Formats: sequence, C-alpha cells, structure tokens
Amino acid sequence: MLEDRDGELVRQLRAESDFIVETAPSPTVLDAVAESFGEIFAAAPGFSPGAV
Repeated sequence: MLEDRDGELVRQLRAESDFIVETAPSPTVLDAVAESFGEIFAAAPGFSPGAV
C-alpha cells in the first residue's frame, strides 16, 4: 500500500480552489476504448476470444 504523503496538501488545495476535480469518462468514451482494445486483440496472432 502506498503511503499518503500529500493527502493534507491535496485536501487543502481542493478546498481552496477548483484546481483538482473528480472526473470520469463518459459511456461513449468507455465504449470507444473498449472497441479499440477489441480490435487490437482481434488482430493479435493466435488470439482466441474464449481464452480471455
């Protein structure tokens, strides 16, 4: 487990500004990434969808 060395500084910065925000990718972006990885795996020599 990693030691939290800057937790208090991050909390202070988050409280005092909008510099740090929590974000998450949209479903559309996640679908695009999943499709891209699927294409990469499908193009790999010896790839078998049942093996994953």
